[in-house]
Amino acid sequence: MYNDFLHDKLANPWRERAAGFGIKSAAAFPIVSHGNLNPQTKEAAWDTINAIPQFREGEESPYRTFVTLHDITALNNAEKEQEAAVDFLRLLNTCKSKAEMVRSATGFFQRRSACETVGIRLREGNDYPYFEVRGFS
Repeated sequence: MYNDFLHDKLANPWRERAAGFGIKSAAAFPIVSHGNLNPQTKEAAWDTINAIPQFREGEESPYRTFVTLHDITALNNAEKEQEAAVDFLRLLNTCKSKAEMVRSATGFFQRRSACETVGIRLREGNDYPYFEVRGFS
């Protein structure tokens, strides 16, 4: 995936740095993962960047550098979500009662969401009272 914002030097200065590195050093720029903030959407974007200098036969200095960028934002986000799911399931597997499970889940969601207040409601008849709360006064 190659988005328009990657063409903007201000949005992704790493592409220019990678190309400059390849030309100046005559060495390949290592593949790196880089996060940046898309100034148009204000969202984080993750790329892998690679630069390979190209040489003419018999010359020691490169005449151009091929830079490739791969948008790995979706992959990075999916990995974080998977890690969170595994952490949550691991946490729940250690619980010995429903009350302990709900307490653990409340703490987990509070830490993961960075919210000051978190509550879990469970059905009781036709009502859904709070079973566990954190951060409420």
